[in-house]
Formats: sequence, structure tokens, C-alpha cells
Amino acid sequence: MAKRETSTRQAILKAAIEIAGESGITAATMDDIAVRAGVAKGSLYYNFASKDEIFATVLQQALVRLTERFELAVEGKTGVDAMRALVEVFLERIVNDTALIKIVAAEIFRTDRSWVVPFGIARDSALAVFERAIKEIGEERGSPTPQPKLLASAAFGAVLVAGLEWSVFEPETPRTVVTDTLIDPVIRLFLS
Repeated sequence: MAKRETSTRQAILKAAIEIAGESGITAATMDDIAVRAGVAKGSLYYNFASKDEIFATVLQQALVRLTERFELAVEGKTGVDAMRALVEVFLERIVNDTALIKIVAAEIFRTDRSWVVPFGIARDSALAVFERAIKEIGEERGSPTPQPKLLASAAFGAVLVAGLEWSVFEPETPRTVVTDTLIDPVIRLFLS
């Protein structure tokens, strides 16, 4: 029988995100997660067999939900308008889920974790939305964009890193300023 999404399970995932957002996944322990979630250790192990299972779930859900938001953001938009929508929704997620996005940033290029395959599949889905917008920009300009997958990764990474910089160190800067600051170089440098 598949385990349902329960309030206990959600509390565990939330606690894991908070702890890993503060000190990283490696430093997070099952004991710390149980205490932060306010659940007995037995309940923790009933819902998740291991710390790896917890963080595999956290990371996969994060990228699946992010991809869903990307898809909604670009609905009815193409090219530059789609790219602007992607930057805006990504920045919104970064500021609203900073701890989770910090975990994603720390883990996105790790290949030594048990969750590398499902996380990689979810990562590729998120990047595909950026890649589609990049290809459309090339089409709008009348020339195919070279290496659109690599450029999608560069655009995603630029927004991820700059968005975390903004969220953590410059939160007083309005999001519209951050979007405008990011979108011009993404369009000009990556796609010219």
C-alpha cells in the first residue's frame, strides 16, 4: 500500500528543509528532523526509511513543483516573453522558498547521492522549459540558437545564483529590479 501524503509526512519534509537550509543535508540527522517536526522517531521511520529517502523526496518534489510553475508561467507566451516569465516565477520561488532553493542549488550538480537519477530527471524537465524559450528566441530572431540545452542551463544557473544572492544578501531590492537586471544579460549574452 502506497503511503499517503499526511500531515506528519509534510511536517517531516518541512523540518528537513529547514534543517538542511540552515546547515546542509550532510549535517542534518534523523534525530534533528524528528525533533524539529515534533514527531516520534518511530513515526519518522514509518514515513521514511532513511535520511536519503527524505531528501530524495524533498528534491524531486521541489523540481517537479518548480517545473509546474514554469509551465504555468509560460502558458500563452513565447520567446523573450516566456523567458521573462520564467525569470519572474523563479525569483518568486527563490524568495518564498529560500531554504529549499538553497538545498536545490547545493545538490543540483552532485552525482554521489542516492537520488541522482530521479533528481536528474526532474532537473531536466525544469531545464527543458528554459530550453524551449531559448529556441523560440532564436526562431524569433531568424537564426537557430546554438547549444540551446547548454544555454538553458546557463540561464537557469544565472537566475538561481543571482536570485539567492538577492534573497539572502539584498532582499530590500525590489523583485522587478532584479528581474530587469537579469533578463537583459540573459537575452543579450546567452542568446545573441
